[in-house]
Amino acid sequence: MSIRTMVLMVGVLLCQTDIFAQQRGYPKMEVGLTLGMTQFLGDLGGGRGDGRPFFFDTDWRFSRPAIGLYYRHHYSDIFRLTGAFNFTQVKGDDAASTNPGREARGLHFKSNIWEFYGQAEVSPFKRMMMPKKWDIYMFGGLGLFKFNPKAEYQGDWVELQPLGTEGQGLPEYPGMEKYKRLQFFVPMGIGFNYRITPNWVIGTEIIHRVTFTDYIDDVSGVYIDEQAFFGSYDENTATMAAALSDPGFDNREGTIRGNPDKNDSYYSILFKVGYILGDNRGRGRNIGCPMNDF
Repeated sequence: MSIRTMVLMVGVLLCQTDIFAQQRGYPKMEVGLTLGMTQFLGDLGGGRGDGRPFFFDTDWRFSRPAIGLYYRHHYSDIFRLTGAFNFTQVKGDDAASTNPGREARGLHFKSNIWEFYGQAEVSPFKRMMMPKKWDIYMFGGLGLFKFNPKAEYQGDWVELQPLGTEGQGLPEYPGMEKYKRLQFFVPMGIGFNYRITPNWVIGTEIIHRVTFTDYIDDVSGVYIDEQAFFGSYDENTATMAAALSDPGFDNREGTIRGNPDKNDSYYSILFKVGYILGDNRGRGRNIGCPMNDF
């Protein structure tokens, strides 16, 4: 194949995709609000019965609200970049499970989550079969989130990370460092938009976060010797830490408390309302490819 033929083929492909081209009426800027719910997928809680992978371990009773703001920059009718800031909460409780192992473990937690992320969105069907006002898109990106797992003890919600419930930070377990409560994550999912007026857009997204920590629920490894708490804390704090590490006080040192082979994750179903700021129609330069309006 000659170089001329290859250049021609690439040019035709770029004209068809037009992802980064300045189309007529682009770029467009959009701001909006998101509301929805979040579900935790980790060691604690989960659906009824045995633990199952991914969405199949959902327990809708522990879905928590989510709210956020976003900014979306439309580069063309099929490519956008979005930045978002959300607040949500995740929660899990072994007492609600019918799995014997989870019930016997008896742990629970909740955590507020603040997250910021950016994502690239591509609408692969926009120019093939979608009506002009409708859009289905896929997305992926990178984000940062802050979490802080807590458990209830004698009527108060106690931060778990400072206690080192699996030996983190205790001299008896020198290899266990306290986990960071600020972590990266990878958002990915699918979304749907509908243009109800030239400026107003509504839509929904299913967004899953792949994280790099197994401690959103403060559970990952094995039980430790409860006496280690009494060697590092005062009696009241040590008693509390032991109770939150192993509510049964069964001294199960070395036995499985969580599954360190799988990181925690969480997903949300979000409903969006957005507003297109102004209209740049006609300001783009024509590069010789067929143009599609948004």
